[in-house]
Amino acid sequence: MIFTLYIDENAIPVNVPDELVQGADEVFKKIDADMDRGWQMGRQWVDNPELEQRCQIAVEKMVTAYDTNNQKLAMMMAGYIMARAPLIRIARVPTNGEIQDIELLMTENPMPM
Repeated sequence: MIFTLYIDENAIPVNVPDELVQGADEVFKKIDADMDRGWQMGRQWVDNPELEQRCQIAVEKMVTAYDTNNQKLAMMMAGYIMARAPLIRIARVPTNGEIQDIELLMTENPMPM
């Protein structure tokens, strides 16, 4: 499956194997547990991020992974999003750099589970 990350006008496809989305539940639970303790989202502290905020956090980590050429982290964060919000397949990162302004776009075809 492909998750597409847009940074400025650049489309960055992240290929996520089905096995990762379906088989990394323990890793995704650890990511959730980390976020359950709260997260700094830009200038705002969020005590317990909601699903949309968790996906925005994962996208921010994908951007960092892209900047540092860490394809494994980018794939893992895309897999996390696909596992937690199966309809989301596209993210647009704003030029202002604000995590709260990351746009999450849905597809009409959810991934099979």
